[in-house]
Amino acid sequence: MVVLLSTFTGSLRHMHEYSQVAKTYVRAYCRPDLFMTFTWKPTCDETKELLLAGQSSSDRQDITVRTCIKTKIEIFVGFYYQASRFWRDALLDVFH
Repeated sequence: MVVLLSTFTGSLRHMHEYSQVAKTYVRAYCRPDLFMTFTWKPTCDETKELLLAGQSSSDRQDITVRTCIKTKIEIFVGFYYQASRFWRDALLDVFH
């Protein structure tokens, strides 16, 4: 039998720890209306352009977050506003 530490990503202890953190947030701030997670590819083109010679994306995580995650959030926010505008207009058509 092998027991993995909670620091090993994907282990049962790791997942249990994250679920406990999520429950703590819910207890402190109430249930969320929307829960999102973002993933990114550390080798995206925008990140590669900003790295110095010999650096990898793991050396400069600040650049990775600034470029890739910011881009994904901007795309999501644009999609969210378009979708909410669509549903608002659709509901106004139904109820008026």
